[in-house]
Formats: sequence, C-alpha cells, structure tokens
Amino acid sequence: FRITSSADLDRFKSELTILSSLNHPAVVPLLGARAMPPDYMLVLPLAGGGNLRNALHERGWRPSWSQLLGMAAQ
Repeated sequence: FRITSSADLDRFKSELTILSSLNHPAVVPLLGARAMPPDYMLVLPLAGGGNLRNALHERGWRPSWSQLLGMAAQ
C-alpha cells in the first residue's frame, strides 16, 4: 500500500479489518500486517491458482446470476 493521504490510511485500515474477519475456504487468510510509517503491508500466503481478475477476464469465465448470488451470499 502506498499511503499518501488520510483517505489511503482509512482504506488500508478498512481492508485490514475486512480481511481479518474473513474465514472462507476460497479466500486466502490474512497472516499478518505492518502499519508503521512508511511501511504498510498485508501479509498473505502465496496462492498458486491465479487471481480472480484472470479467472473473470482473461479466461473468459462468465458466471450466471445464480452463481453470482451464491458467491455474494458466501
């Protein structure tokens, strides 16, 4: 994270709060974080399966509405 404003810091804190509360097999767990200026980092395990952006855009996967609703409910 590059923190250059109070809005950036708020976004980092929000991301940290959300990630620390998630517990789902399809979401990589938050292992740790560092928030000491100028270093702001989230520590996540390496996920070898690729990222969501690639799955959606580069591979051309188009989920149905029922799949999207199911993911949102999780």
